[in-house]
Amino acid sequence: MSLTIREFGVEDIELVLPLFLEMERHYEGDKAVDEETARARVAKALARKGENLFFGAFMPEMVGFAIVCEIFPGPDLRSQWHLKDLFVSDRSRGGKVGERLIRAAAKSIVARGGTRLAFTTGQDNLGAQRFYDRLGASRIPKVIVYGFDNEALVALANG
Repeated sequence: MSLTIREFGVEDIELVLPLFLEMERHYEGDKAVDEETARARVAKALARKGENLFFGAFMPEMVGFAIVCEIFPGPDLRSQWHLKDLFVSDRSRGGKVGERLIRAAAKSIVARGGTRLAFTTGQDNLGAQRFYDRLGASRIPKVIVYGFDNEALVALANG
């Protein structure tokens, strides 16, 4: 069966929701949100399409997705992009789905004048690290990633 890479949006919610739920279970296990909550959150994100680009791999069910977000400013006061998520279904890993998705995202970013695609991966996600290394991504060792999660974000906002 052939693989099709295309952008997707809120009109595709029923087609894409199962893979978002699979990703949620993959990373969160028993703490994963329920289907109703996931549907509302995914639909809300997809409705803000102007802020993000959503690429899906379909055969015809969705087997992978890449989500990229534009960030300004980047180098030379041009846009740079952040790869928020690249997820491929367990059953489709190893079949170049991820590579085709990230290449589609890169093509779209370059066409929009983007100069950089940046992302993070877990220190223990060695498979992802090998994947990005194989594609020629550069590691940025001088960067330390910070974040405010949940209660810390609320405390900062109220502080």
